[in-house]
Amino acid sequence: MNVRTMRAVDWYAGVPLCYLLAVLRRLTAFLRGGRPDRVRRIAVIKLLGSGSLLLAAPAIRALRATHPGARITVVTFAENREVVELLGLADETVTIRRDRAVAFVADTLRAVRRLRRASPDLAVDLEFFSKYSLALAACSGARTLAGYHLTLEPWRRSLLDVRGYYNHYWHVKDIFLSLAYLLATNDLFYVRFDAFIRRFPPPALRPDTRTRNAMRRRLRAAGFGRGPLFVVHPGTSADTAPELKRWPEAKWGELIGRLCAAHGAGVVVTGSAGERGLAEAVRGRVPARWRGRVANWAGETRLTELPALFAAARAVVAVDSGPMHLAALSGAHVVGLFLAETPVLYAPLATRGAVVAKRLYSLPAFTVYTGKQPVVPGNLVARQTGVPEVLAAVRRVL
Repeated sequence: MNVRTMRAVDWYAGVPLCYLLAVLRRLTAFLRGGRPDRVRRIAVIKLLGSGSLLLAAPAIRALRATHPGARITVVTFAENREVVELLGLADETVTIRRDRAVAFVADTLRAVRRLRRASPDLAVDLEFFSKYSLALAACSGARTLAGYHLTLEPWRRSLLDVRGYYNHYWHVKDIFLSLAYLLATNDLFYVRFDAFIRRFPPPALRPDTRTRNAMRRRLRAAGFGRGPLFVVHPGTSADTAPELKRWPEAKWGELIGRLCAAHGAGVVVTGSAGERGLAEAVRGRVPARWRGRVANWAGETRLTELPALFAAARAVVAVDSGPMHLAALSGAHVVGLFLAETPVLYAPLATRGAVVAKRLYSLPAFTVYTGKQPVVPGNLVARQTGVPEVLAAVRRVL
């Protein structure tokens, strides 16, 4: 199913369903009892975006640490399974396909059956506005539901037993952590939250020696054995207005050419299999004299191999995306292009990172409060973001 159809289903079917589930939970509250004395089984619902799932990792690890011995089931979309497995977040992973409506419905029903069979004591919804994810959490049969409450959505208050506070002045990684903190402390003022954040830093994705050596051999075979290497990632998820977040191909081509000229560098362009055409279009915009130093690896590199590639690069330049966050967690120097979102929420958590973001009142162009629907047409910000701005950011991280 395409994104527009999923959003329509989430709204028109999700809101009535959540109201119905809220009524049922109230009617059956006496059967469930109160919050359990000890949480032995936790269901975590985190569906959208590999980047968001990477940023949710500290919160899921905090849930495990504050509920020792608990078994964690993570429910996510099928394309995110590798992220869950790469980070070792779950004892069990339940995935839902969304490429076809029939598969989506079948997998949803299967997910509900598996959740009810697991009989979680606690279900945690880490989506901020999705009705579908909260309905999954409610259908799990968990005695306690935790999630984020927005006053614009009163049905959430009826469904949630623990209502997290969505504070958009904090990084998303910490917004996720705040819910784990609230469950552990019931401290509505978050007085000791800073110390809690320090306990659960972002995961460090350091490839082992075998993986690093395999990547070095592959780079040498591709002609990147000598000189500095840069990686660029021009693509972004289809879930949140990619037409706003994508930088023009001509600008990517100019950037790559100037990196080659200034550093004697080679450049690898990454992406998913579906982004191979985009990556090739970017490569085609590189000046002819430098094009031989540029390789299109979109669709040719597994997620588990990317940390080794990113770690081998002098810098990674990417639009706001899952691979940008993966590069940051891999120890790479990262430049993030924010052409529709805000780095306040999504800046790469790199030791040495920089962001390119214009200070405009129209940004972010979509928020939780708009249901991630764009409030501006077209990609004016992307077109007005210049190559010199990005090159200056690259110089800052080198």
